[in-house]
Amino acid sequence: DDPEADFGPLVGPDALARVRSYVDLGVQEGAELVVDGRDFTLAGHEKGFFAGASLFDRVTPGMRIYQEEIFGPVLSVVRAADYEE
Repeated sequence: DDPEADFGPLVGPDALARVRSYVDLGVQEGAELVVDGRDFTLAGHEKGFFAGASLFDRVTPGMRIYQEEIFGPVLSVVRAADYEE
């Protein structure tokens, strides 16, 4: 909760729906959703196109959330088998 952090809205309803659909897809593909930002609302801006940050763990290269650019606040963690990888 950093009051100095700036986090703006997405460009419109289609962009918001697209980000939410990628989060849904990541769950369907088996990634572990650690932080779910799909239902984020900002007080005073309830009709704005704000997407909360989402964090996935255990993402693999075969998943679309790994392969495609989401253009939203979604972070995917891909684990390496060992330090050399």
